[in-house]
Formats: sequence, C-alpha cells, structure tokens
Amino acid sequence: MGNRRQWTGKNIITMAPIQRTWRTRKIGSLKPLQRLHAPRQFRVPHKRSGGSIPSRLVLLALIGGIASVVLIAGFFYVYSRDLPAVEEIRKGSIVIPESTKIYDRSSEHLLYTIHGEENRTRISLAEIPDFVKWATIATEDQDFYRRDLAIDFKGIARAILGLLRTHSLESSPGGSTITQQLVKNLILTREKTLSRKIKEIILSFRIEKTFTRDEILELYLNQIPYGSNAYGIEQSSQTFFGKSAKHLTLSQSAILAALPKATTRLSPFGSQTDELFDRQRAILKQMLNEGYISEDEWNRALTEEIAFKKSPERIEAPHFVMYVREILAHRYGDSALEHDGLNVITTLDYDLQKIAEKAVAEGAKTNDQKGADNAGLVAIDPKTGQILAMVGSRDYFDTDHEGNFNVALANRQPGSSFKPIVYATLFTKGYTPDTILYDVETDFDPREGAEYKPQNYDGKFRGPVKIRAALAGSLNIPAVKALYLAGVETVLDYAARLGYTTLTDPGKVGLSLALGGGGVKLLEHTLAFAVLINDGVREETVSIMRVEKNNANVLEEWEESDGERVFSINSARMVIDILQDNSARAQVFGEGGPLVLKNRPAAVKTGTTNDYRDAWTIGGTPQIVAGVWAGNNDNSPMNKGDGGSRAAAPIWNAFMQGALKNTEVIQFPKPEIPVTGKPILDGTLDGAIKVKVDKVSGKLATEYTPAEYIEEQSFAEFHSIFHYIDKSAPLGPAPVQPSLDPQYSEWEKGITLWVEKSGSSDKLTKPPTEYDDAHVPANIPYLAILSPAPRAELHEDSVLVEIDVTAKRHLAKVEYELDGQFRESAGLLPYSRRVYFGSIPDGAHIITVTAFDDAGNRAKQEVEIALSRGKSAGETSPLIPATPGVTILAPTKDAVIARDQFPFTVRLFVDKSELAELVNVYYNDKNGNPMLIGTVTSIAEEPIGVSWKTSPSPGSYTMYAILIDKNGESYRSEVKIIVN
Repeated sequence: MGNRRQWTGKNIITMAPIQRTWRTRKIGSLKPLQRLHAPRQFRVPHKRSGGSIPSRLVLLALIGGIASVVLIAGFFYVYSRDLPAVEEIRKGSIVIPESTKIYDRSSEHLLYTIHGEENRTRISLAEIPDFVKWATIATEDQDFYRRDLAIDFKGIARAILGLLRTHSLESSPGGSTITQQLVKNLILTREKTLSRKIKEIILSFRIEKTFTRDEILELYLNQIPYGSNAYGIEQSSQTFFGKSAKHLTLSQSAILAALPKATTRLSPFGSQTDELFDRQRAILKQMLNEGYISEDEWNRALTEEIAFKKSPERIEAPHFVMYVREILAHRYGDSALEHDGLNVITTLDYDLQKIAEKAVAEGAKTNDQKGADNAGLVAIDPKTGQILAMVGSRDYFDTDHEGNFNVALANRQPGSSFKPIVYATLFTKGYTPDTILYDVETDFDPREGAEYKPQNYDGKFRGPVKIRAALAGSLNIPAVKALYLAGVETVLDYAARLGYTTLTDPGKVGLSLALGGGGVKLLEHTLAFAVLINDGVREETVSIMRVEKNNANVLEEWEESDGERVFSINSARMVIDILQDNSARAQVFGEGGPLVLKNRPAAVKTGTTNDYRDAWTIGGTPQIVAGVWAGNNDNSPMNKGDGGSRAAAPIWNAFMQGALKNTEVIQFPKPEIPVTGKPILDGTLDGAIKVKVDKVSGKLATEYTPAEYIEEQSFAEFHSIFHYIDKSAPLGPAPVQPSLDPQYSEWEKGITLWVEKSGSSDKLTKPPTEYDDAHVPANIPYLAILSPAPRAELHEDSVLVEIDVTAKRHLAKVEYELDGQFRESAGLLPYSRRVYFGSIPDGAHIITVTAFDDAGNRAKQEVEIALSRGKSAGETSPLIPATPGVTILAPTKDAVIARDQFPFTVRLFVDKSELAELVNVYYNDKNGNPMLIGTVTSIAEEPIGVSWKTSPSPGSYTMYAILIDKNGESYRSEVKIIVN
C-alpha cells in the first residue's frame, strides 16, 4: 500500500526489528497468568423425530445469513479500503506536532509553552525493567498476554452501555486494549466517532496479526505520552526522575504507569500530586493481586521516598499556568493540549502578577521570623470575575517547601474572615448594621458534658453592641449569634451560590462556621468578597479569555455577562460599608495599620484560626479584590499572636498599594440603612426610656441645669434579641413565647451575669427618679461689680474691675469679657481682675463678669462704661507698634510628669518682653475649669520660671499661658500633659 499519512493525520514511527531477548517465555509459563481455556464445545441439539422444518423457512434463513455476512463484509471493506498497511509502521517518519502557548491578557507575554515536539528517546523492550511492563499491563490491559483477540469485548460492552445512557460518544467510557491505544496514538486521531472506532478495531486486528505481543508492547511504551511533553517510557523517566527507564524502581514504575490516563491532572509538576500517589498505590495493589510482585516488594514500594526532578521548563506565573492547563485539559483533552497548537489568552495581568509575586516573596521572608514559611495571593476583578494575579506559594521551584503546591486551591480554615458572609446573609432577613447583639459570655451548647463558649481575641466582653461595631471589631460572640439568627443551612446555601465548593455538610461545621470552622479555598474566598464589592452580583471565576487553534479557529472566547445576583444590593453595600469603616475598626484595632490604603477607601477583613495555623486578609476597592493566606504548608502553627493582621495584611497592603498606584480613587456607594421601627433592630434597646440626666448629680435635669451638663440616657431591662423578634421573621410580630427557642435561656443567662458583673446594674436598669439638686437657684453664686460704676467715663487703657463674689458650693472661676470677647479668667483669690482695652475705639462698651461654681451654676453681671482716650475706630496705640509672644518651654507637648516631681517649674519664653504687661499660667481641671498656677509681672529677657506648687490628680490636662501686652491685647500658648 502507498503512503497514506495525509489520511491519518498522525505520527508514523519507524520501528526496527525487535530483538526478542526479553524472557521469551511461553504464555503458559508466565506466572501468574494462566493459559486461556479452550473454547467451550457446544453440542448441536438432536433433531426430534416426527418433525420437520419447512423448506421455505430453511431457505429464508440461509439467504438471511448469507446477506448478513455480505453486509458485514461490505461494511468492513468500506472502512478498511483506505487504511494503511500496518507494515508501514516499520518504515514511517515522525511529524512534529504544534505546541500550545499560554499568554497573559495582553497577548504580549508568553507565560508557558507546551512543547510542539514530542520528546522521545527509544528503548528496547529487553532494556525495560519488568516492573514497568507489569505496571503498564496491570493498569491498561490486564489480559494483554492472555487474550486471543485484539479487542476487549467487556470494555466494548461498557462503552456501548455508556453510549446508550448518555447518547454521546464523547462522554461514554472507553474499552480499549493496549493494541487499540497504540492505534489511536500512532495511526488514528483520538476523536470519539463510530467510524474511527471501526477503523481502530480493524487496524488492531491487523497489527496483532503482524506483530507479536512483545513488539506491540515495545511500540506502545515508546509511543504514548506521559505528560510534560515526555513521550515514551524512557523520556518520561528522564523528565520526571532524571534517569533512564532501565533504572526505575517498582515504586517509580507505578508512578509512570499512572500518568497516561490523565497526563495533566496527575502531572508530578502539578498541584494534584496527592491524587497521583493514590493512583500509584492502587496500581501497586493491582500488581500484588495479580501476582506480579511479592508482599515484600509491595511493602518496600510503599515506603520508598519519591523525589521528582525539578521542572526544567521556563514558566511565568507557574501556579496560574498549571491551573489554566488543568482547565484546558479537562475541556479539550490532554492530546489536543499537547498536539493541536492552541493559543490561549488568559486573564492574567502580567504587571499585577509581578507586583503580587514580589509582595508574597518579601512578605513570606519577613514571616520566617513569625514561624510561617509560605503565603499565597489571588487578585480578581470584581466586575468580571477575571483572575488578574495568582501566586500559589513564595517560590514554585522551592522543593524544600513544596513550592509547586498551590495554596490558592488548598482547603484551609478562614477564621474570622468568613464573618462578612454570615452578616450579609443576616442582612437579607431584615437585620441592619444598627441591630444590637450582646457581646457577653454565652454557652451555645448547654447539653450536659458539652460546652461551646467562644471568646473574643482579647478576652473582654463589651455588652450590647451594634453589628457595625461587632463586625468591624471582629467580635466572636456576636458573630456566632448572627449565624444562629441567619441559620447555618441558610448561610451554607448562600455560600454555595457564592461559589464555595468545600462547605457542603452542615453537620461538620455547625455554629463554628461563623468563626471559620469550615475549610475554604483562597480563590473561592476571594471571589466571595468580590461578590460583596460588586453589589451582590457573582461573576464566574474566569482564567481564560480566548482559545484559538492555529491562530484562526476560535474555540472559545469570554463574553461579558450579567452575572448572578446572590445578595441584594443593599445587603452587600451594608457589609462593605462596615468593612471600609476605619473609625469603627479603630475602636478595637486602633487607627491606621496595613488594613488602610493611602488616600482611598478599602473594604477589608482579616482572619486567624485559633491555633494560628492560618492567617488571612481579604478585601479590596471597587476596581480590584485581593486575598492573601499565610502559614505553613504542613499545617503547623505560626508564632502565637502573628495572625491575619500581622502575617497576611502587610502582604495584602503591599500588593494593593502597588496595584492601585496611579489609578483613579473610586468611592464605594453608600447603603441605605433601613429603619424597621423595631428598636433593637434600629440600635436602641426595646422599651428604653430616654431621659435627660444631669452629669454632675446623675439625677433628672431641670430647667436650671445648664445645657452643657445635660445628657440623654436610655434605661431599659436587658434581654436578648429573642425577647423582641422572631429570628426567622425579624420584621414580623414579636414572639408570644420567646423562651421556646433552644438558645433563649443561655443567651438570657449570659446577659444577666454580665449586668451583675458590671457593678452598675441599678444604674443600667433603672432611670433616676430624683431631680437635679446641684443646679438650683439657691446654689447660684452671688456676684456684684463694685467698680467701675455704671456708665463711668474712663480715660486710661485699662481698668481694675473689682467684684464681690461668693458661692454655696466651691467657686471654680470668674471670667471677664469686653464686648463679648474673653479678656481674663480668675480661678483663685483675688477674683478681681484688670481688663485691658487694647485697640478698641472710644465710646460705649460692656464689661461682663461671670462666676461659676464647680457644678456649673453661674451668675452674670454687666457694667456699661464709656471710653474717652482720644482714639477713633481702627486706631492703635502709638506706644507699642510691635507684637509680643509667649511660648511654654517646659513641660513639652505630651510630657508625662510624675506627682513626686511637684512643685514643678513651668518655664516660659517671652518674645519682645518689653511689650508684655503680665503673664498668667493656668491648667484646666477635669471639669474644664481654669486653675491659676501663677502670675508673672516682672518679665525678663531670659526664660521665666513659674512654680506649680500642688500636683493635680493623675490624668490628662491642658496647660496654657496668657500674655497681656501693654496695649491690652492677649496672646496664648498651650500644651497637653499627663500627670501620673
């Protein structure tokens, strides 16, 4: 027959005559393979006497039989007439197939090439260890040396049943022998069509008539792909183990025998090595069962340590590329991936990937000191679901730390980073960020012998808190209560809609789910946050933009979609509004830190498992969402205290700052906070009585209570939320019997104990009934201005205002104003003060004097004066054209002064001292009243010292100096200090 390669489209390999030097035992001598039994003899039924078959029927049957034979023969003739002669296999040539290339989203950066050439090194069957041969036979065709035919009828039956079930050749199972697989790889294509299957069977019979089984096995072991562009057993051994197939061990042989079934998914360079080793053990077990290996060999193989050769291929974004490669292999098959010349444009942003790799590498290096040797990062566009960056470990090629393991796809517990999902679900039921939950010690599993009492990270309990504060501060007890109110199964349903594939069994997680008790994958967890940032709409995770074949035929191309709504817009926005609220977070974690991005909002949440095995930070902006995990691949704990905010957040911050550099600052849309009309959902305790209370006495305010001493307080009996709402329908009527809820008694018990331990239960539960007796007319200080007299005509630049003042309570201060402008304050005797007129013009003016006691009771008196100094409006004193100033040198700003340092010398510097009339030094007590430290009238050029004789009680104070110049103008300098 002539050369028909244009028909096959496959490689034809030249095969040299095989030297049959390999244990040329007869089939019957192959242990433990048994000889095939001779075909069973069937006896022809004895014709019954007295009966006869009508000759017409015999004739019809004969004609039908002949027709069937002719039809079948014709059928096979049609399909076999263009087939090549199998002898051409010995003299064929090799054609190099096209490679597959994987690019970033710009198509400018080649990330990875699946080599176009089939890397193959031939090896004779005699040189191949028995382990390799029997591992292959046990895996691919157990009856290879026993069967008489080229096909496996049992396998074909399975394929036919699959075809009948699925009505698809693509999804029906295979039933191919080693000979058939050789035909598929060597002569035909691997497409699943009926015509190709018929041709495969015909060629398989021809090959088995032409070649011996040893020759077929040698062809097979030199032809089939093992993945990573290694074709044939010799090249695969060199690729994965760095040695010739001649030297393979039993354990290594089983590894290689597992690869042809799924060369991409089971690749030793991929992330599914656990599945590869499971397959290896299954093959070894099959070899043991078949008698190919002994018990000792089996045991030694199981304990042998397998070390794979480092991947020699150049690869960018390796974890992402391997992730994409697995997807491609699933969609198109390994053969198409390695032969069909695909061009794959991915979603990866090359520049963001480099920023991510740097952030992870540097962060992981820093984390070495924290007991964490690895980290991973995923970045997603929330509007499209496209993966922009993926770093699966600090170094893909670091074999010491299993660098090829992709932590982005690993199942790890998320800690508190799962709380936003719980609260988002809760908001869908009608709860709001203002809803009050009690952060008190609570036993959520009161069964005898059981206990579940989660604690906050700092061991504190904060009583009634709003959900905003609970989520922002990552409080654990309110989060568990939120999960119970939302329902574990409901939260899991939403989790499934968000794309989580690991949270499928409510019985395995329970209420611990709120604190990250169920494992999640970093990729899926990041996508869930992207859904929240995208107003509750989920876009499918996308890693491939376009796949082309031969640069022309587009096999697939990503198209924008409307996505799937998971959460309502407002539910998602309420969660994001909390996660971006730095002030709410600061109440627990303090201001700033790695969760804050410079000059732009970011919604972000950290998470840490109780045993410090996992640290998380996930969050982003409207443009990009990033998730970071840090920890150890072997699941060992990090140093205690080094959780999400310390091990993961710096990596997240470094990436986000780099990724968002020179990009537009976009604000998150604000939610509408619902007003439900139910006090506990709207942020007040149900049944609360709001009363105005005097701050000084703690009693009910009256018309005499100064406004600044009045505060509105709420008083109520404290009950759990069950007391007021039905958890399944919070916006509906209040429950008739709230105690029927299984959690009611324990939640109530926790609140009662907290109120008792607070030490102020009477004040918390009962409003005052008595009225303010500190601010009454009888307590108003007595004040009279003795001089100047009303409407006195004054000709000087100042006047001494003499007063008579007394108070039933302690007199705190006397203040002086000129035309409503503060001029002077007196906190100690003498209370009379000189008021300087400064640059005000001549004419009528008002001096106001106000006396305050320690409760804020005040008396005010005014006196009108008439200035007659020869000055008009805008005219200043001709005496002093310059301006003085005063500076407090000691104590300095935020200085801490110990009480045993008193008397303490206050040091002042007066600039242009010749212009100064006097300097008064004060401090404000804890009620804001000025307390005079001292007065200086003899002002020198050098620094001035004022003795502060008596120490105030420990606390923070404002100390200030007021300078009055010769024009009567005042100047002020102040510092904040601490006395301890």
